[in-house]
Amino acid sequence: MKEGKEIRIDSVARVEGHGNIYVRLRNGKVKEVRFEIPEGPRLFETLVLGKEASEVLNIVPRICAICNISHRYAAIRALEKILAVNVPPEVTLLRNMMHYGEMIESHSLHIFFLALPDFLGYPDAIALAEKYPEEVGIGLRLKKFGNYVMEAVAGRMIHGENPTIGGFGRFLSKEEIKSIRDGAEKLLPEAIRTTELLRNLHYSTYAEEGVLFVCLKPPTDAYGFWGDTVMISNGDDRTVEEFRTAIKERIYPHSTAKRTLYREKPYLVGALARMNLLGERLHGAAHEAFQKCYSLSWIRNPLYNNLAQAIEIVFALEEIINTADKILKVKRPPKIVPIKKGEGKGVGAVEAPRGSLFHYYEFKDGLCTNADLIIPTAQNYNAIEKHLTVAAANLFSSSVGEEKAKLELEMVVRAYDPCISCSCHIQKV
Repeated sequence: MKEGKEIRIDSVARVEGHGNIYVRLRNGKVKEVRFEIPEGPRLFETLVLGKEASEVLNIVPRICAICNISHRYAAIRALEKILAVNVPPEVTLLRNMMHYGEMIESHSLHIFFLALPDFLGYPDAIALAEKYPEEVGIGLRLKKFGNYVMEAVAGRMIHGENPTIGGFGRFLSKEEIKSIRDGAEKLLPEAIRTTELLRNLHYSTYAEEGVLFVCLKPPTDAYGFWGDTVMISNGDDRTVEEFRTAIKERIYPHSTAKRTLYREKPYLVGALARMNLLGERLHGAAHEAFQKCYSLSWIRNPLYNNLAQAIEIVFALEEIINTADKILKVKRPPKIVPIKKGEGKGVGAVEAPRGSLFHYYEFKDGLCTNADLIIPTAQNYNAIEKHLTVAAANLFSSSVGEEKAKLELEMVVRAYDPCISCSCHIQKV
């Protein structure tokens, strides 16, 4: 390896948005590693100022097309806190169902079309399909089903307006609920096979390093994707309000997205964090898959996020079946809870596919006066950079060639499934 060498991987492939990896070597040792984010700055918090709650809810999900359901759900939770709106349990059930659909769609897109080609030695999913048509077919069917659930519940696959403050514009019919249930039941065996496929892959150890894990603590003892308390792997429990202020978003010169630390340490959010903190709460086939797949390597190796997502697809399909059975017992569709103009402040939090998502708003005289949106990928940037630094030190001190080293570094970034544009909040005005 040449002295004083710089290595750049511009526009890491198969991730959402633009991110670059920069490595500087001196005397054969890694001196600097950066994960650069060159995209435009966030402006959504400014766009909602002066808007009513219903307008805020229409604007903020546009931050992202992939995890728009999570943004809408987090905003609804925050706005209902501020406006003192309490919805009936059946509304929460249907909201959870749309959320499971997003998890299935997003995770299957990442596993089969962004991450899996690396592990099986192909440049992309199209090339992969020639040798593994059955596996790619499973990925397409899962993704299609996730889109179907979101479209049915939210009104559109992307940026549906049916979920709103106080309930749903239209509650689904029993026939629609049954159709979703049947689809989940049909796909469950294929989702279980996916966990076996990923369990038998080789996971390199170049990036292994312990970091903190963070996720929302569900309101019950079950596994789940929302809550008002944050669990941290160091044993801390913080309310979502406390956690939002504790992580202190900050700006880095090589990133247009803000980043966060907890107690000045990087932390990881997403499926891997949820499995490490909540995995024992799983049940059914998801619990069986977790028991088969989990090892202590999951505490140190970010590549296992891919397998964690596969288990979450199984969980989401099982939960859709259970949730559908509960909704089918509802005798009358719930009406929307009326809202009034209010003021105050509140944090709404859900687990997006890529991790914990926080929406904070302040309202006065019925209008938004302050907003702060903390995105999962922005929280993961420092952990990504830490794992890239460890991987680069191990790779460039070994006999691994430069091209192989670059691929391994890209795989670390892809394992996090970053949504870079979402973290920067790009919007033309």
